[in-house]
Amino acid sequence: MPPQSAFNKQTARIETFEEAMQHHPLDPTGGKIKQGGVGLHTLCTDCNSKTGALYVNEYTSWANQAAQLLGLDDSPKEPQVFKGYPGRFLKQVVTLFMSVDHPRLIQRHPDFYHYLMLKNRTRLPRGIRIYAYLNPSTKGRTSNNQAITNIETHKHFFFLEFAFFPFGFVLTEKSPPPDDRLVDITELARYSYDDYAELPLFLPSFPVISQFAGIYHPMDEVRNIRKPVQDGDEDSGPA
Repeated sequence: MPPQSAFNKQTARIETFEEAMQHHPLDPTGGKIKQGGVGLHTLCTDCNSKTGALYVNEYTSWANQAAQLLGLDDSPKEPQVFKGYPGRFLKQVVTLFMSVDHPRLIQRHPDFYHYLMLKNRTRLPRGIRIYAYLNPSTKGRTSNNQAITNIETHKHFFFLEFAFFPFGFVLTEKSPPPDDRLVDITELARYSYDDYAELPLFLPSFPVISQFAGIYHPMDEVRNIRKPVQDGDEDSGPA
């Protein structure tokens, strides 16, 4: 799960997909209360310690840059220049996916182990693509082994998703992304550990409002979403 240094220290509510289906997405989240942030104990001690020492600080730096951007505009209209070490950042993103789909992801792609443990390794396993977006919402979601079909185009999508302020990420395995508006950041893998760069990235802003993976609403649409009016209610939902 995201490092505590990347906005993951506050009390959170952990809600299962089944629990989320019991209420409207704009209602307060239910589920269990978790003190001190969201976390899963899935990686072995050595892997967790090594990836933490090598990549967490860089991920935190990029998260801070994204948060500053969202603080100015929750739906940026132009590219933002991210400064730092792209290879380190992407490796922490991959580490997050290792937790989301542990141990199945590394069983399907054993080369991920070498990609993470060898800090200068610059090759992702064949067929893997990683996409990103900004998530200005205080809600997050994780989904492993998702399969959805577009009923209009009949295209099939197979992916994992991880979203937690201020980012959202999608990992696909020999599949197109579930939404063409997501930005492909796979090429960050070509940067070695000590390669510094200043990269203009135009990440779309898709606040998480539900537990349905692969569905994205721009901020302007979210502002206009209204809850169904119940009998006896004069008004429901945001204005």
